[in-house]
Amino acid sequence: MDTAKNLRWWNIGKTHDFPKGETMARSVGPDTVLIHHNGQRWFAFEALCPHMSRPLDNAHIEANTLECAWHNMRFDLITGAVIEDSGFFDIPALKVYTVRIEGDEVLIRLKK
Repeated sequence: MDTAKNLRWWNIGKTHDFPKGETMARSVGPDTVLIHHNGQRWFAFEALCPHMSRPLDNAHIEANTLECAWHNMRFDLITGAVIEDSGFFDIPALKVYTVRIEGDEVLIRLKK
């Protein structure tokens, strides 16, 4: 489990670097994180589906729900919880990260 002292804020760019409605990848330390801004809320989440490690960069996002283009797995982008598992069982939650905007800087919180 990640404790607060194992986490830090990473600056991943300016708000204008992330067009509304697009999902973009950023390298953060050893991880690749996907960032999505829907015009009202910012989301940051792991780049691979926890079901079969397929890329999520082409996933469909509506409101706070992500649907994997590979197997139609659906995840809540706020909690990471599986919403619909398409008949698969024991699917781990999607890793989601806290996003903070400071001025025009986009920061996400994850491992040091």
